[in-house]
Amino acid sequence: MYKKISILIISILFVQNIFSQTPIQVQVEPGLTISIYSNKYIINYCSPDYTIEKDTLNGKSINQKMVDDCFGCSVLLHNTNHFFQHVEFATGEYDVIDSVGMPMLPFRSLNLQLPDDATNISVTPYNLTTQRVDFQRHYIPYLNIMSRYLNYSITLDPYYQTNGAGFYDNWYSKSDIYGFMGTKGFTFNIFPLRYNPQSKYADIIQCASFTITFNSKSNQSLLGMVSEYVSGTHYGDAMSFYDTYAGMDWKEKTSDKGNYVILTHNNYKNTLAEFITYKQSIGYNVQVYIVPNDVAANSSDIRDFIKNLYKNESTKPRFLLLVGNPSQIPYSKGTPHSASASIYKSDGKTISAEYQNNADDPPTDIYYACIEKDKISKENMTPELYIGRWSVYSEREVENIAKKTMKTEAALYNSTKAERQTIMFSGSDTQTPKTAKAFYEDLERIKNKVLVPTNIDYTLNDGRTASGSRMVNELNGIADNLGNIYEFPHFFIYNGHGNPRFIDLPWGLTHDDVDANLTNNNLPYQPFGFGFACLLNDYSFSSYNRNYTFGEGWTTYSKKGGVTFFAPTTISYMSSDKYTIRHIFSYLKDKKNYNIAQITAGGMGHYYNALINSTRKKQCERYNLLGDPSLFTYGVNTYSGSKGSFLPRKTDNAEQKGNISVFPTLAKDFIMVEATDENKITSIMLYSVNGQCVKVFNSDVLDIQNIANGLYILQIVADNQPYSFKIIINH
Repeated sequence: MYKKISILIISILFVQNIFSQTPIQVQVEPGLTISIYSNKYIINYCSPDYTIEKDTLNGKSINQKMVDDCFGCSVLLHNTNHFFQHVEFATGEYDVIDSVGMPMLPFRSLNLQLPDDATNISVTPYNLTTQRVDFQRHYIPYLNIMSRYLNYSITLDPYYQTNGAGFYDNWYSKSDIYGFMGTKGFTFNIFPLRYNPQSKYADIIQCASFTITFNSKSNQSLLGMVSEYVSGTHYGDAMSFYDTYAGMDWKEKTSDKGNYVILTHNNYKNTLAEFITYKQSIGYNVQVYIVPNDVAANSSDIRDFIKNLYKNESTKPRFLLLVGNPSQIPYSKGTPHSASASIYKSDGKTISAEYQNNADDPPTDIYYACIEKDKISKENMTPELYIGRWSVYSEREVENIAKKTMKTEAALYNSTKAERQTIMFSGSDTQTPKTAKAFYEDLERIKNKVLVPTNIDYTLNDGRTASGSRMVNELNGIADNLGNIYEFPHFFIYNGHGNPRFIDLPWGLTHDDVDANLTNNNLPYQPFGFGFACLLNDYSFSSYNRNYTFGEGWTTYSKKGGVTFFAPTTISYMSSDKYTIRHIFSYLKDKKNYNIAQITAGGMGHYYNALINSTRKKQCERYNLLGDPSLFTYGVNTYSGSKGSFLPRKTDNAEQKGNISVFPTLAKDFIMVEATDENKITSIMLYSVNGQCVKVFNSDVLDIQNIANGLYILQIVADNQPYSFKIIINH
């Protein structure tokens, strides 16, 4: 096979690099490259094109009380419009500073892997050139947006009142060394703007280089480590998380899928038997422990129990599934709210003290996965294992989730990408049309930044058009209609309000909506769900009123809803949700068959480590995964355990000449080339009908996503024999 030859060549080049000290160069995106040496990284960066955008903040949207609480800061007056500016880069994956009251300056984050014993990271910038840009207005500050009335809880940081020394201090920052899924790494941030708030100008990097060095007692070669990780001896966790491997072709460990620990309440151990057998049959080493038989039902004992499993290589979990509701298996940390608590104070706008405490200390399972440190620490929120929960109250609910999970994973393997669809649904409410617009615009951003560039099918639905007594009726009609057209709505992304206590029906999604309304009549299996809305996964509340927990209904009802749901357990904020969404769905660009928890945990790890502050710590605690964390997004062969793929299958418009097969010939984003082992392919080239060479391919997986629609000729040479195939590209 052509692909095997190219992998062999890559492996030889890695070996040569190790001994010759020639660096491995990785292009993350245009203008950003990483060079990997034995004991250092060199980052070369050039800023992309940018524009200066104007921003207007309507003073009537400012929460007057919050402004009055300012101590010595500049204030944003309630009845006055405020005008700001910001820099918008044309390309690249830029984040922003999201500390309330600070300027939302952009930065570019890189997660970089290190040898296991690395210490003392040092950064040296050089060859740095800049350009000065004058602003007519101040740079827009980060706003803590409360979504019900789009109120801005904001005072300007004293930073805005500094004199000429008030630059944002550095061109870069680095995190402490952290652990992720058994590896060590750190996050390096490039700040392309140094902003002077007093004089209202910024110096913007044109180009710069950064040398990053570290110490290693064992003198483990960074080049050698990278070579080992791409060779197929490790799981794909590190390669999918660290930018060290951006753009590389890498293999991952396939001999087994790792230890899968199930911690279940005693009530459900017998009902899990079929699911356990299934997981074992597709390659997991399943270990089952019973609460309270094997470990007491309190969070401290459970966390210690998991830590002890992790310290032993034979029992070290890669996946952890909790089976039970919080009264049976408590969450790792958090303050629940009571059944009688009101979300708002008497003004109907300001969050009550009890719900604010709940938002500041959310019920969360994340600290069962973040076990690098002995004690729970908000300074350590990148997981060492992937975690999910089945929040259930009966054996029937366990059976429902298990059957949906097994059926979906098998069905995904036998599906093709062309039959899959991402449903995006924006929420609304009758009181705040501005809020509704913001929800919809966030989903448009996912569409434009992630789905369209990667040719992922989608439908974007506007909840503001919902009619009838419940918004879910609109969603139900969309799902059923898609079931008539597509084999599988792959992802469901909801951005809006959650929990009817937060906003009156029909605009909230509830637990019972899934049973009574979201029937999925025409869907043979169910999608992965994501909810960027308050309280959608509030499983701490379900013990006294399950109607408010949409995520539980989504996962537990038979043949309804979906297989997993990732959403917050508490109140969330639109501004934070926006950046959470981007980090999570950036994983879709790779088009790899990830476990669902690789997407959620990896995305949140990127978000958290990029800029460790209180906003991001709380956000990472709020979001929890209901469902099987190991579920593959492109499925698994239930007989052999082999992973599925988004790539076309041979049944799709295949054409064969000699011993060469090409499919599909009516193609959208990828074309596959197959040859018998005795046929050695020496070249694959795509020509226009005018005879111009459009692209030369170095693999038997032909990426045509950036090639214009039209008729082409694919020419393949194998054993000195040319073969020509007509190809129609239609994105």
